[in-house]
Amino acid sequence: MAACILLASASLAEADEVNVVFNSDWNPYSSGDGARVSGDLVHFISELVEEATGQRIRVTGLPWARAQREVELGRLDAIVTYPSSERLGYVNASKEAVFYLETRAFLRVGSAAHSALRKSQDIESHRLFRHCVMLGDGWSQDFMDTNRIIFDTARETDGCLKQIDAGRQDIFLHVSGTTRYSIERLGLSDRIIAMPKVYASVPFHLLVSKKSRFSGEFLESFDRGVARLKETGRFAALLAKYSNPEDELVLASRNWPPFVGENLPFGGGTNEIVSRAFAAGNGHPVKTASLPWKRAIAYARTGTNRSIGFFPSTGCDLDAGFIQSDVIGISTLAVAERRANDVSWNNPEDLCQYQVGTVVGYANTKEFDELVQDGLVSTVSAHDDKANLLKLAEGKTEIALIDSEVFRYLMSEDPDLAQYRGVLRLDEKVMGQRSLHLCLRNDAYGRVLMKSFNAGLKKVNQNMVWSDLQARLDAR
Repeated sequence: MAACILLASASLAEADEVNVVFNSDWNPYSSGDGARVSGDLVHFISELVEEATGQRIRVTGLPWARAQREVELGRLDAIVTYPSSERLGYVNASKEAVFYLETRAFLRVGSAAHSALRKSQDIESHRLFRHCVMLGDGWSQDFMDTNRIIFDTARETDGCLKQIDAGRQDIFLHVSGTTRYSIERLGLSDRIIAMPKVYASVPFHLLVSKKSRFSGEFLESFDRGVARLKETGRFAALLAKYSNPEDELVLASRNWPPFVGENLPFGGGTNEIVSRAFAAGNGHPVKTASLPWKRAIAYARTGTNRSIGFFPSTGCDLDAGFIQSDVIGISTLAVAERRANDVSWNNPEDLCQYQVGTVVGYANTKEFDELVQDGLVSTVSAHDDKANLLKLAEGKTEIALIDSEVFRYLMSEDPDLAQYRGVLRLDEKVMGQRSLHLCLRNDAYGRVLMKSFNAGLKKVNQNMVWSDLQARLDAR
């Protein structure tokens, strides 16, 4: 990948200082010569290296070709970029990925390539057309070689875009953010477009020259530090701070405190777990859209407002076009009742004698939902959990099904329910426990994202997230 970062060897007078050298011409991530280099990636890596290792850093900008050669010769210490097969010949790679960039296909509007890729963006379609690859773009070169696609090269992003515009090349596969920036700067926005398919979320690693003194203990320290930051959520916070909004993944959810909620610390415990897992797995920041539950599912299914999935769900329906993540939490389904009532039950069938409050779109237990479908239970639906409890408090229902943590949070924090704290309670028995999951659309992109999400989820300490959330709630 052409935009890469270099950690230059420190001078003898600055033996403990690492000079971080960025590509001097790679907007919006980095630009500027020498000490004037700036950009979101500059600031992100500066903070990350220092927080992960405690190492002092100094930033500078150099042309990419020169920078890469200096690392190969061992005169500079490291790069942060895609670990291509060629680079792995002269560097050691960190275990932890530190940045991810989406790659898309850019082509001229109305061209034969545009017409063909609108119908199919598979490899066979690509082989029919001429491709441009920027020199030093390791991922694209590996992609072309692996898939036996013929390509020509240009020295920079502008060169490939100008060839596409002139009709000398057909397709340019490259990082979306920097390519869009160049298209706008060159005034080509009405002639060159990006196709919707994401070909890869390209991982950037810290690659340390095998000739560098930083290839041993420093690299190991960096890996330990980044792993720690991913576990605590600090990595996700840094990434969100410096990410391009275009890289955001939009997920639909519901207001379901303390799991998810706009007014909660982190946006809720489960929201934070999902955000940290994506950050650790593929580097994407997450934007959560709060919607009524049935609408959240519908938006994810149709891609409305860029939504690609929804959470937290007790199950994802493959037949409806969704795939299911590993467990992101546990929900305990309980029975809320008025203290003055004598509610007696031992199994779901016993609830048939009561008027039961439920929430529209929520799945309960399999046994209870089957009783409802068979018309054996009388239910009164509410649009959310708060409304469900208010109906119970006002005597419109006799019991209400609700997650135990949601009940405790609402009764403690919601001012409209404060007057009923002595009126409502949870029954000692529970309906059951259900695992919670993220659901993504079952398409090629969704499957790629789910694989990286589950990998990132393994690095998240979910108990720590909930402890941090409770501490912040107690401090309010």
